Amino acid sequence: MDTPSPRRAARVRPATARKAVAAALALTVALAAGLLVAPPFAPQADAAERAARTDAAPLSEADVRGFVERIADAARSRDVARLGATLADDGRIELRSRIGGVERTTTFTKAEYVAMLDHGYASMQELEAYDYRIVDLKVTLDAGGRSATAHSTIRETVVIRGRSAATLSEEVTRIERRDGRLVVVAVSATTAAE
Repeated sequence: MDTPSPRRAARVRPATARKAVAAALALTVALAAGLLVAPPFAPQADAAERAARTDAAPLSEADVRGFVERIADAARSRDVARLGATLADDGRIELRSRIGGVERTTTFTKAEYVAMLDHGYASMQELEAYDYRIVDLKVTLDAGGRSATAHSTIRETVVIRGRSAATLSEEVTRIERRDGRLVVVAVSATTAAE
């Protein structure tokens, strides 16, 4: 049988033992506290996790219809900030018009579209009346329900200097849930004067 070396058999002095136990206890308390107290970046991580879980939740037709109605309400109110908030930062907008025999197609980024709305609504201050109505809306949920397509017919009417004008638009809008909220990622609209 091996006999322990003198070094292994050396006795630990009580004062040293108390310091070692106190250090180990302090370390254990610190680790436990670290587990119980979230680091400064944890709330953002928790928010990102919640958004990821929400983003993964399938869309319902009611979600999409409600979102499209909120867009229509913002348009009726000519609320550019609310309209801009419905667009994804990387969203694309394509507008085609056939008015007065002239056809035109314009593609906008979100920033360009919001600037165009700002300018357009500012120039419409003398309108006597303005209305934006969804005449027809069909919603198609994509497989898995991660995104949807809204096919809508929109009727806009204006009255300016006693004269009334109306347009009818056919719109195809792609909608996704991002960061826990619905956003428009792409819209293609064809507008014609009635």
